[in-house]
Amino acid sequence: MSIKPVLWLIVLLSFMQSLAQDTSSMLEWTCPIEKNNFRGLSALNSKSAWFSSDNGQVWYFHVDSGWRDCSPSNYPDRVIMWRDIHAYDENTALILSAGSPALILRTSNGGSTWEEVYRDDHPEIFFDAFDFYGGTGRAFSDALEKQIGLIETKDSGKTWNAWEDSKMALEVAEKQGGFAASGTCLRMLDEDLGYIVLGGEDALFKKIGQETSLSVSLPLDKGERTKGAFSIDFKNEDTLIAVGGDYRADSLSRNSVALSYDGGSTWRLASQWPQLQHSYWSCVSWEDLQIVLCSRFKTAVSKDNGKTWSLLEKGYYTFNKGWFAGQDGRIARFKASSGLGTR
Repeated sequence: MSIKPVLWLIVLLSFMQSLAQDTSSMLEWTCPIEKNNFRGLSALNSKSAWFSSDNGQVWYFHVDSGWRDCSPSNYPDRVIMWRDIHAYDENTALILSAGSPALILRTSNGGSTWEEVYRDDHPEIFFDAFDFYGGTGRAFSDALEKQIGLIETKDSGKTWNAWEDSKMALEVAEKQGGFAASGTCLRMLDEDLGYIVLGGEDALFKKIGQETSLSVSLPLDKGERTKGAFSIDFKNEDTLIAVGGDYRADSLSRNSVALSYDGGSTWRLASQWPQLQHSYWSCVSWEDLQIVLCSRFKTAVSKDNGKTWSLLEKGYYTFNKGWFAGQDGRIARFKASSGLGTR
């Protein structure tokens, strides 16, 4: 046997061993109603989290007590796609719909009842995500013409109003939008600054605040409605990461991960992570030393700021504070013994 095949065998065996170790670092559960595709996820702590699905359902899960169906009954004649969720505690949560009508609902009694706190009946309205920093939250929608829609709350989601500080900050290509794939294409840095990423004709990064307006083209896949930036996160105010690709398949994705070290003013492909390119990613999270990327195809995890990576064979739509949510009612969490974020 030549040396080259032997080297390939060693690499393959090493990868398989790493894969098995990564799988064992996860705990997984399945919703009693498996037809749920959970794209909305809001983790409270290492034992509990809220989940929202394309199938009109909302669930709360606790490691000790199990599943609790919190689905709203406000719209019995239609199935609402609840694409994003934000929870303050086990009783208080908000959910955001994708499609028309655009809806934000709020519960303060653990999902027993839900109050409609925002509604837009425009036939082409499509919200992609919302995010919160304390009691301040923003939600954005695809452009109906040449401006994305942006609404804001200052009272923990009880009331919502159009964001009026700078209309120029919202300008994009005609009918350009984001991807309601994981609830992470919008991130709030603080009570003022928010980051948004979009796709389609251009993969676009936007930084929006009362006195800040920045719009930068990203070096990610673009040019088709299935391509672009799907998720954004930050390690700190200077260090940002954006991920995406083509949601149809890994094989159609080329430039999937980009980094900025100056607060989003300039971006470059993460060439130091070639194993992450040529893949589609719907979600990214960067907290302390831990970076997590996931899609319905697979998951990548680094515990050391990207110096080394582990690939997991299972895929999920989204990730938040140690928890994953995915297809067919599947949720998962890192084991405490894994050394990965679970707080």
